[in-house]
Amino acid sequence: TLGEIKLLESRFDRFKPNISSGWRDKSLAGSGVFFDLAPHLIDQAVCLFGYPSHVYADLMIQREEAMVDDYFDLTLYYEKKRVALRSSSLICHPTARFQLFGTKGSFLSPQLDPQEGLLKQQTTPYSEPWIASTQNIGSEIWKNPNGRPNIEHIKNKAGDYGRFFSGVYDSVRNSSAPPVEPTEALNVIKLIETGLNSSKGLSRLPFEPLAL
Repeated sequence: TLGEIKLLESRFDRFKPNISSGWRDKSLAGSGVFFDLAPHLIDQAVCLFGYPSHVYADLMIQREEAMVDDYFDLTLYYEKKRVALRSSSLICHPTARFQLFGTKGSFLSPQLDPQEGLLKQQTTPYSEPWIASTQNIGSEIWKNPNGRPNIEHIKNKAGDYGRFFSGVYDSVRNSSAPPVEPTEALNVIKLIETGLNSSKGLSRLPFEPLAL
C-alpha cells in the first residue's frame, strides 16, 4: 500500500519537567529514559525490518538537576531506509507514535497503545471497556495521486499483552517455544550498548548481530 518503505519515525514522548524520586531518575544501572523506553522501540523496529547495519545515538540530560539521560535520538541504518527512534521528557503536546513513509504514501498513528493506561485504571483485560478502548485507536494513510492529497482513516488492530504471558506459560509448562528467543533479547541489549558507545563518541558505529 505504501510502496517501498524509506523511513520510520517512532516516538515515545512525555512531559515530566520535575525530577521524580523513582528509579528512572536516579543514577542507577538501567535508569534513564534510554534504558527505560529504547528497548521497546528497538524491538519493534527489529521485528519490522531486521537488524541494522549501523547505529547512531545522541543521549542528553536536558532537565535541571537531572542525573540521568531524559532525551535520546537513535538512528538505525538500513541499506535503503532509516529508522529514527526518539524520546523526550519535555514535550507537552501530543506527538505521533508512528510515522511510516514510503514511495507511494505515508502511515500516521497518533496515539500510544492504551493497554498500560487501562491497567493503571484497574480495567480488567478483555472486559467491555478494555475491548472498546483497544479497538478504537485510529490511524491515517496518506497518498497524493495526481497532486491531490487522499486520506484514508483506518482502525489499528487491537494489542494484546495477554498473548505474551500466555506464551511464557506455555513455554514453562508445556515446553513450547518462548515468545521471545534469547538471541532476540541479547541483540536488543547489544543494540542499546552500541547506542551508548555511539553517543559517547558521537559517531556512527557498525552493528553485527549475535548468533547463538
